[in-house]
Amino acid sequence: MGYTVTKKTGNSVERSRIKRRLRAAVASLDLDIAQTGADYVLVGRRAALSQPFEELLKDLRGSVRNAFKPRKSRPIQSKSNSLAKSNPPYDKVQAD
Repeated sequence: MGYTVTKKTGNSVERSRIKRRLRAAVASLDLDIAQTGADYVLVGRRAALSQPFEELLKDLRGSVRNAFKPRKSRPIQSKSNSLAKSNPPYDKVQAD
């Protein structure tokens, strides 16, 4: 498990507290749900400071379970219309 908290989240005391809470949540989590051989990186957010610990555990448990679920594919939107409007035509060459 890796832990990261950006400087935008708060000062060093707040960032350290978030990391300690995340480490404690992982330590109390049943690691059987984590996939063997996978690397996990937890990105700490400011909400981790005020969120109740039981709720933090529930969110973490759900995230670890869902990390390797296959995602449903989304329909691909055609970009041809937007490209035609934004790019100038290349077949017209201006003479100098």
